[in-house]
Amino acid sequence: MYALIRKTETGMTVVDLVDKRPETIALSHPWQKALDRYFKGELQKFTIDFPVPGTDFQRQVYHATCTIPYGETRSYGWVAEKIGNPKAARAVGQALNKNPLPILIPCHRVIGHDASLVGFGSDISYKIWLLRHEKKTREKG
Repeated sequence: MYALIRKTETGMTVVDLVDKRPETIALSHPWQKALDRYFKGELQKFTIDFPVPGTDFQRQVYHATCTIPYGETRSYGWVAEKIGNPKAARAVGQALNKNPLPILIPCHRVIGHDASLVGFGSDISYKIWLLRHEKKTREKG
């Protein structure tokens, strides 16, 4: 699995998850360089100052999600409580489903209240892969 940075027709920067790393990539974008290091297991926390897209609610959800430590998970309810709206777990899930910057905004770290791996804007197998990658990298270091 790998992630590529691209601009949409409206000019918004997004991250696309793909099955494997392409043979050649333009690493000129600083986020792409950081993602490359993430997949090599060299980067565990993104310190890139990026504008977070979305509504005020979505930005609150994205900010709270960014506080989840590498290799750990939290529930949608936890995120809802973190933003001061404990009954908004479903709305948190909907906001994360629209996350245009997966991995940079680590929505894969958010799971169901019963620890089930639910709700991912991309293929759920990507969420599983990302969580395993982080666990394995964390155990090494």
